Amino acid sequence: MYKKEFKHKLMIEILNQFSSNKDLKQVFKEALNTLNIEQKNHNRIITYHFPNHFNDVMSSFNELISIKLKESIPKKFVQMRVSEKIKYCIISRLKILNEYNIDYNYLFKFMLKPSNLIFSKKLLFKISDDIWSFSGDKSLDFNYYSKRLILMKIYFLSFRFWINDHSKKKEQTDGFVNDQLKITSKIGKYKFLFKESLNNLRGKFF
Repeated sequence: MYKKEFKHKLMIEILNQFSSNKDLKQVFKEALNTLNIEQKNHNRIITYHFPNHFNDVMSSFNELISIKLKESIPKKFVQMRVSEKIKYCIISRLKILNEYNIDYNYLFKFMLKPSNLIFSKKLLFKISDDIWSFSGDKSLDFNYYSKRLILMKIYFLSFRFWINDHSKKKEQTDGFVNDQLKITSKIGKYKFLFKESLNNLRGKFF
């Protein structure tokens, strides 16, 4: 009950049980019952594995998905352009999520509740940071944050589109991600031109 393997099983079962007609207390209880854990041990097990309750469940799940994503990266990945790497990571991450029987639609709405927004933003930043790290980003200046903030929006919109994509094998999501990356690349060019113009002005007046 205290091993990493058990924590993994419990995490997945909690997310499987997660639905709109249950509160969190019921979700944890049913997950533990499914794993044949006596009720007298419920609180101790949850406190040990997930001291911050559902936030820890989501953090652990995100860690699992990131590990699987990293393992899925092919050798030719290093030869791809940055935009291709980002797209690969987004699409591959969504495919990995699809392997689990989880009600992502309700989970998405739950994470957008005001009481969960701070944690949700932190989790989204972690996802964005992982994707940029896997893509070889080593920036340390202001670009470090701007890149991740932009990708947070792209991933958020892509995930929202994906959970409502009813096309065969969610093919429409691929096109949506492409469109988002194209829009972002244009924004990046405008930011570069603006920065260059600003530097030129500084050179003239300072």
